[in-house]
Amino acid sequence: MANIDANLVWSPIGPQIVSRCGTEGGLRLLIAPFIQREALVHLLDKLTSHEDLKIITRWTAKDIAAGVSDPFVYEECANRHIPLYLHPAIHLKMFTMGSGLCFCGSANVTSSGLGLHEGGNIEAGIWSAITLADWQHVYDIINASLQTDNATFEAAVRYRDKYLHHGPPLPPLELPTSVQHDFTLASLPSTNNPEDVILYESGGEMQFQSADINCIMHDLVAFGGIGQFTRDKLQNAIREGFLSQLFVKQIIDHIKQSGSLRFGEMTAWIHSNCRDVPVPYRWEIKESTHVLYNWLEYYVPEISWSVPGQRSQVIVWKSMDK
Repeated sequence: MANIDANLVWSPIGPQIVSRCGTEGGLRLLIAPFIQREALVHLLDKLTSHEDLKIITRWTAKDIAAGVSDPFVYEECANRHIPLYLHPAIHLKMFTMGSGLCFCGSANVTSSGLGLHEGGNIEAGIWSAITLADWQHVYDIINASLQTDNATFEAAVRYRDKYLHHGPPLPPLELPTSVQHDFTLASLPSTNNPEDVILYESGGEMQFQSADINCIMHDLVAFGGIGQFTRDKLQNAIREGFLSQLFVKQIIDHIKQSGSLRFGEMTAWIHSNCRDVPVPYRWEIKESTHVLYNWLEYYVPEISWSVPGQRSQVIVWKSMDK
């Protein structure tokens, strides 16, 4: 983790966020209620990469009618392959980095907020490390966020065209949502194997690259590894937390009922049973299925996987009866 500034950071905010992205593993998660397309373009163009970025914003009737929430941000995100999510109650402004460092402050992603022109807002904020307790709050936001799509965007634009600069009372903003599955991708582990999580929380932080920190923090939060003061307690807590996930239970039962599954069959099953969420690390269904296989084999004696004949992985349920 890089040096954390002891003092407040003052306007202009935008250049100071950009300057830290290159040394802190890139911008991973941007949470702000008000995002304007012009300001977002300026910020993204300054980044060396935004391939791992997820954005959470707020579109309410009041925000869109006032012009502070810009539905056309969706078009920019779609053009750049950046997932955009909506949360109805956020007011915080947070920029998290791959290293686990984050900037929290008053600035929205607007020209005035980021200080892109003379006479911008006076803003302030602070750099801070995200603790495990903080990650719990972040994941509450993540799990309550819904991904936008073309239908959502078009409904928001129609509302904007009709009610922009209208005062109250305003009719409700009804945004269509796709069918939401009960399970999210955050139900799955993200660290390559449980031993890495245990080693990190047991004092092995220096052995990990910054890019791994978001994954480890996810698994500690998701599987109950917080506040466990011995290696054995940590191991037991993560094991119980992982195996108690309803989605994991269904996966284990699916493997047991099937006897064996080819890799493509498993990825298709996962894809059809869970929804995307803005996790602050790269999520690819193939990569995450590889990770899941490692965790299942580690914690479930009946499960093993192999690569027969140098082909794709096959996961197998083996009877333990002698």
